[in-house]
Amino acid sequence: TSDVHGWYTARPAKWDKENSTRTIGGFPALAALTEADKNPHILLDSGDTFQGTPEGSLTKGLATVKLMNQLGYSAAEVGNHDYDYAEPNLRNLVAASSFTWLGANVYVKATGERADYLKPYVIVEKAGKRIAVIGIAGRHTATSTFPANVKHLEFRDEQAEAARWTAEVKKLSPDAIIILAHVG
Repeated sequence: TSDVHGWYTARPAKWDKENSTRTIGGFPALAALTEADKNPHILLDSGDTFQGTPEGSLTKGLATVKLMNQLGYSAAEVGNHDYDYAEPNLRNLVAASSFTWLGANVYVKATGERADYLKPYVIVEKAGKRIAVIGIAGRHTATSTFPANVKHLEFRDEQAEAARWTAEVKKLSPDAIIILAHVG
């Protein structure tokens, strides 16, 4: 999933000129699909999980985290709007998550260290395979959330950080590498 923006329930397919009132999407539909799927699968999200609907905004993302926990997500990349309620709120969401939040290129300006609540990557084991998932945040995050919320953070070059962490992860000999990027 990506850019869910708090749309937890199905919504009308307004773009469908022939049947614009039919409903699509939502976490119940995703849950039904994953429960019916007998093949091994992993659930990942590439950011902007909650901001955009009353239920997402009023819970400041906690409803999203609860639903993602119930569905069994393995990882989520931090998106620009995941910072809309500032870093302490995002830290609370990370703490409430049963999945890993990623952001390999998110650094603290004052120390040059990576943000300690985000991991650069996670190794997911599924069906005897080891899948590395690397998370890359968009440099646009510095200006596409409230800039005051992230003024102490540096969002380093996406391509350079993806290459750096891919080389690091390859040393672990995963069966596959996925890069979750919230860069548009």
